[in-house]
Amino acid sequence: MQAFPRDRSAEMAWAARPDARFFGKWVVLEGRQVVASGSNPRLLYENVLAIGLSSPFVIFVSPDEQVPFAGDGSIEFSGLRKWL
Repeated sequence: MQAFPRDRSAEMAWAARPDARFFGKWVVLEGRQVVASGSNPRLLYENVLAIGLSSPFVIFVSPDEQVPFAGDGSIEFSGLRKWL
């Protein structure tokens, strides 16, 4: 069974104009709804998986950047990539 990519246009629309309350935090979006936020993206990811979100959309909301960072499901350690 092949998995098809989800439409993330609602999440990207929110990310283009984030709520200032989330500046400096990682957030998990489901559509335009923030379902979790905090300082530890790995913990957020694990927590939302545990409550049933199968494909969390996790971004860092920076007040200094015009385009938010959206991770690809990996973290880089000393040049090596490791999946969350």
